[in-house]
Amino acid sequence: MKIGIVVQRYGKDILGGAENIARGLSEHLLKYYDIEVLTTCAKDYSTWKNIYKEGIEIIDGVKVRRFKNLSIRGLMFKLLDYYIFKYKNIRDVSFNKQFKYIEAQGPYSPELIKYVKDHKDEYNVFLFFTYLYYPTIFGVITVPEKSIIIPTAHNEAPIYLGIFKILFRIPKGIIYLSEDEKEFVEKTFKNSYIENEVIGSGVDTIDSDPETFRKKHNIKSRFILYSGRIDKGKGSHILIDYFLKYKQKQKNDIKLVLIGKKYIDIPVSDDIIYLGYIPPNSKDIFDANKSAYVTVHPSSTESLCLSLLESLSQGTPVLVNGNCTVLKSHCLRSKSGYFYLDYNQFEEKLNLLLENENLRNEMGKNGKEYINNNYSWDKIEKRYVNFIDRIAMKI
Repeated sequence: MKIGIVVQRYGKDILGGAENIARGLSEHLLKYYDIEVLTTCAKDYSTWKNIYKEGIEIIDGVKVRRFKNLSIRGLMFKLLDYYIFKYKNIRDVSFNKQFKYIEAQGPYSPELIKYVKDHKDEYNVFLFFTYLYYPTIFGVITVPEKSIIIPTAHNEAPIYLGIFKILFRIPKGIIYLSEDEKEFVEKTFKNSYIENEVIGSGVDTIDSDPETFRKKHNIKSRFILYSGRIDKGKGSHILIDYFLKYKQKQKNDIKLVLIGKKYIDIPVSDDIIYLGYIPPNSKDIFDANKSAYVTVHPSSTESLCLSLLESLSQGTPVLVNGNCTVLKSHCLRSKSGYFYLDYNQFEEKLNLLLENENLRNEMGKNGKEYINNNYSWDKIEKRYVNFIDRIAMKI
C-alpha cells in the first residue's frame, strides 16, 4: 500500500511540532507501507522562502518529493490578516477573500496540489498534516475520498473562517492528537460522523546524560528549560517576563535556558541563557531535558506538545500554561507537573518544584509511566496502521 504524507515543511533541521510528528510517523510507518512525503522547499514558516532543492531526496530512508513555493509570506498576508481578523467580522468574509488569505499565508505551492490531482491513483491514502495551510486545504478538497487529516487544531481565530467548515466535513478520516483537540473540533464543526480516532504521536526514548549537556554548554547552576519556537505565538515573551519578575523576588541561583529559533528579542540578563537552535530529537535535546530541574511550556494553543512529552520521557516535571486545555490535561492525567494561570501561581508552583526533590522525583516517575503507557512508538504506530487500513478498505 502506498501512502502520501503531505506536510508544509519536512527535514531533520525543521523546528515545528506538526513537522516533527510528520517526520517521526513517516519513518515509523516505513516498515508497513510504501511512504512518500509531499512537501515544499521551505524551511522557515515565517517566509516560506525556497531553501531546499526542488525534486526528490531520501531522508533517513523516507522518499521526500519537494515542490517550490511561488510566493513568500509578506505584506499581502499582513494586510489580509488585519482586514479579516481586526477590521472585518469573520463571518462576513467572502470565500474569495478567504482563498486569497490562504494563498498569502502559504506555503503557496500549486504544483504540489497539481501533482496530487494528477497522481492520486498511484496512492491508496493521503495523510494531510495541519489544517491551517494551503497544501492541506487544497489537497483535501482535491482528493477528499482518499484523505485523512491530522489537523493539529486548536482554538485560534483562523479556524472560524468558513472554508474550514468545508475542510473538516469532507475527509474520509480524521486523526486527532488529543481528546481535547477532538472535543474542540467536533463542537466547532459538528463533524463527529466522520470516522476518527485519537492517536497522538510516539515519543523517542533516548538514553540521556545531563552532565554531558552541562559541560558542553558550560552551565553550572540549576536551570529551568524552554525548548521550541521563541515567539509571541508560543507565549515565550510572557515566560521571559514572568521569569525576570521571579528573579527580582527570589534571590536564588536558578537560570532560564532557552533553546530554539528566536522571533522576538531576548533581554540581556545573567539569568537567561540562550543556546540557539538545537535539532529536535537530537541527543542534545534529550540531555537538556534530563538536566533541567523543570521544563516550562507557556503556550496557550497546543494540540499535543511534543516538547512536553519529551520532558516527561526523561523524568523531568513540567510547569505549563493552564489556559491551554491540552497542556493542563497532560498535567492532570500524568500527575507529573503543575499548571499556572497567572504570575502568582507561576511563582508558587515553580518554588514548590524547585524546593522539593522528593516531589520532583515522584512526578518524574509518573511522567515516564505516562509516556510508556500512552506514547511509546510501538503502540502508537500500530494504532495508525489499524486506522489507515480501516479507511483504505472503504475507499
